Order: sequence, then structure tokens, then C-alpha cells
Amino acid sequence: MANDEQQKPETQSNQRGPAATIGLVVVVVIVIVALSVYLFGRDDTPEPDPEPAPIQAPVPAPEPEPEPEPEPEPAPEPEPEPEPEPLPPLDQSDEPVLESLEEATTSDRVDQLLVNEELVRKAVRAVAAAQEGKVVHEYRPVVSPPPPLEVEKVGDARTEAEQEYRLLEENYDRYDPYVALLTRSRPEQLASWYERYRPLLEEAYDEHGANSGKFHDLVMATIDQLLAAPEPPEDVRLHRPKVFYEYRNPELEKLSDLQKLMIRIGPEHHRAVKQALRSLKSELEALPDPE
Repeated sequence: MANDEQQKPETQSNQRGPAATIGLVVVVVIVIVALSVYLFGRDDTPEPDPEPAPIQAPVPAPEPEPEPEPEPEPAPEPEPEPEPEPLPPLDQSDEPVLESLEEATTSDRVDQLLVNEELVRKAVRAVAAAQEGKVVHEYRPVVSPPPPLEVEKVGDARTEAEQEYRLLEENYDRYDPYVALLTRSRPEQLASWYERYRPLLEEAYDEHGANSGKFHDLVMATIDQLLAAPEPPEDVRLHRPKVFYEYRNPELEKLSDLQKLMIRIGPEHHRAVKQALRSLKSELEALPDPE
């Protein structure tokens, strides 16, 4: 084991509206006038019936001119898509990369967990090492978790090389902020950040001199390697044959350094990280190939 790091709407009224009320009043007034003329309009002395006036047909009111239909308004022109800001040069990318990563992760702790110098180059170097199963300890993009490694002795052995230790759960707390940074971030936001800065990452990879394909392929292979790490046992036993602790279980000890890290963060973190990585991998696989 390598050294530790890390209203409700108004109801419609049943009453008539103003137009209906006025119409009703007009009808009642016409009926009352007609009945008054018929009942009280004759005298006791009969007079000859006057010649009836010719009945004229009522002149129909002219039909109103139809109002011209308004001309349809032209559809608005679609606004052009804003051009993305150009990427900074690789040598001047630290500040914009960190700022945009804070937005992507909605975290104000990014600058406390990641280095603020040569971040892109260091990230590329770390991923390149991870492809070989290694965890970089120098020139690394992530700030190490606070020491020390929390262990307790199991029994008493005659020699230090034979002494067995148990990895304590308190050790897993050291990785809380790192795991939270990943698991609380939206994978689509992280993928969007990655897509924007992918050209810089590829440039740094070419500069690294690996000459082994694209950096994106390396990222996907590293995610697969992390997802392939076995589930950590609840009780992790260590020993210290030389300077550093090693896993007592030889099946754990022969894992790559990267997969050992997945054991060292503890079962709960292990499962949370894997779930986040699966979601992120799905988003990264859906990205278009760069032109």
C-alpha cells in the first residue's frame, strides 16, 4: 500500500353582463310604449277611419363593412448562437480553468483541493500515470488529504514486520471533501467543462510526449480501471514489512495503485465514486468527436 494521500381563479358570474342588461331594458321599454298607445290612444267620439297610410317596408340597415384582417406580423428572426469565448493559451489557463471548474461543480472549495499552477499539465500527467495503474505523488494536480493514516494494532507481534494493523474508519473521513466534490457535481456540467477544455488537455498530452493516441481515450480507460476496482472489505488489514503499509490480503496488494486508492477511501466512498463515475462516463461517451 503506497503512502497515504490523499389563487385560485375567479369563478365566472351567473349574472348577465352590461350588454345583456341594456338589451333587456330596451325590450321592456318598447313593450310598455306599444301597450300604452293601444289601450289609451282612442277618444269617445268616433271619427272616420283615416286612410291607412301605406305600410312601408322597413329599410334594412346597411351591413357594416367588414374590418380588414390585420396583416400577420413577420416571425422574429432567430437570434444567432453566441460564439464561445476562445480558449486561453495553455500557459495562461490556470485561472480560467479553476473558475469554470468552480461553476461546473458548484463548489467554492475547488481551489483548496486542486493545485493552482500548471493544473492542465499536471492533470494530464496524473491520468497518464493512472493508465499504468500508478498514483503520482509529485507534480500532482490534487492536494494530498491531511495525514496521518489512521490505523490500530491488532494484537502484538514479535517484530514490526509481522505486526498486523486494522485500517480505521476515521481514515475514510480524510477523503470526504474530494468525494463530495465529485458526487455533488452534475455529470452533464462536468462533461461540458471537459468538452470546452478538451483541446487544451489534448495539447498538454501531446506535449507530454506519450505518443499513444488521444488523451480522451486515456480518460475513458482510466474510468474503466477505477470502475473495475473490487469492493473494499469492511475490515481492511495492513502490515508494514518495510517503510510503507501494505495490504495483508495479497489479492488487494497486487491491485494497481489506482485501484488500491479505491480500497483506501472506504466502502461508502467507493460506491459513491463508482456511481458518479458511471454517470460521468455516460455523459463523456455522448460527446461529439472534436472537429
